[in-house]
Amino acid sequence: MKYINLLQNNFSVNMSNDLRYYKKILQKVSFDLQLFRKELIKAYYYLSTEDQILLKKWVSEYVSNKSELKVIFLSV
Repeated sequence: MKYINLLQNNFSVNMSNDLRYYKKILQKVSFDLQLFRKELIKAYYYLSTEDQILLKKWVSEYVSNKSELKVIFLSV
């Protein structure tokens, strides 16, 4: 359990401000599938390669229980 907490803390430390911003935006627009898709594409376009990888991991976890969003995530 300590190892998992350490990884989560490390993940938070390595996030850029841009990544934090897009995570908040994606959470706020997740009620609308088309808007979520649009913002996800925009985030991938503007983020660095490292942040894109972190965003992909985060979105994968975020949509794991949301089947509609999971379809959008897999199509982008």
